[in-house]
Amino acid sequence: MAKRSVVWTVTAAKQRRSILNYWLQVTGNKDYSRKIIEVTKKHVQLILKYPKSGREMEIPGVRASVMGYFSLVYTLNTREINIIAFWDNRQNPKTLFDQLKNKG
Repeated sequence: MAKRSVVWTVTAAKQRRSILNYWLQVTGNKDYSRKIIEVTKKHVQLILKYPKSGREMEIPGVRASVMGYFSLVYTLNTREINIIAFWDNRQNPKTLFDQLKNKG
């Protein structure tokens, strides 16, 4: 089987950047943001190794890999893992479902 690549959507990249900037402003240093980046890298590697390890969501074909307070929401195909959302789990999940349904 050919190795899949990881593709971040513009939306997911913006969400990640917004969360990292938020924590930089709140804490006044980059330590927590760096921790989030490292945990994210590890989860991306896990998804690459075990693509179906994320829990299936109510929306067909969409999976989520939970990383504590955050989740990587993604879809799969034979060539790519598409990260479609970088979600802070402390937010209202209905907002995430509404966003995902409007995209698809």
